Amino acid sequence: MVFKKALILIALISVLSFAYASVHIVSPIDRTVADNGYLETGAISNAETLEIIVDKDSQKGFEWSAISADTSAFGNGASETEQADETLILKIKIPKNAEEKQYSFPVTVSNSQNQASESFTVLVDVKKQLWSASLMDVTTEATVGDEIEYRILLINDSIAPHTININPNLPTYWTHARQVTLQPKKTHEVVLKVTPATQGKRLVVFNINSALNGYSKNLSFALDVKPTLFSKYEAVQFGLPFFSISLLPYYLIDALLALVS
Repeated sequence: MVFKKALILIALISVLSFAYASVHIVSPIDRTVADNGYLETGAISNAETLEIIVDKDSQKGFEWSAISADTSAFGNGASETEQADETLILKIKIPKNAEEKQYSFPVTVSNSQNQASESFTVLVDVKKQLWSASLMDVTTEATVGDEIEYRILLINDSIAPHTININPNLPTYWTHARQVTLQPKKTHEVVLKVTPATQGKRLVVFNINSALNGYSKNLSFALDVKPTLFSKYEAVQFGLPFFSISLLPYYLIDALLALVS
């Protein structure tokens, strides 16, 4: 009698587990969603790509073989799918002109051979700006020829990666522009090395701009570059040939011509 009840209980559990099936979401958050349930993903910016990654294992003895979505809520938002060894990947490009609000759209995973499918609704908040930039420990005085390091703190609050450009308003022989991809929900520290080549005061501007949606921010400060003894009397700045060997013959020729005349 006890054995019979145990068999009935096991059978009942199996039936219930099948009836209340679920889908294991791997990314952007690790969560199990019931059939016809809801997945709140978080916030994403215009022109970023939302990735929904699903575990192929259905927990029913077979694997999900396909994933699809109705992305008409985004208007002209494009979507594509990929397969990895253990997961299905759905990529949805958020339109650059998408309105700031919460969007919802259905996603379906299926296996045609087993004639099985399950669906869930994705909720995502679109916001125009989800990354920030700031300068740490700004150096405002330097010497010609001495390398300075500027540390830029970048924070990405989006659930998607975001690529940005760092463009200084300085000559290329002082420093170089950088491009950085910010990973989702991560803080990054970028070191920008600057080597001043001429003395004087100048306003330095690091323009941080999105490579995706055009948002930008300027980080600015005043930099006072002091001369070295060599740079102070350099011919390039003062017209004197004392430390410009390459110009010396021309000065001698001018002097000879002046004597002849």
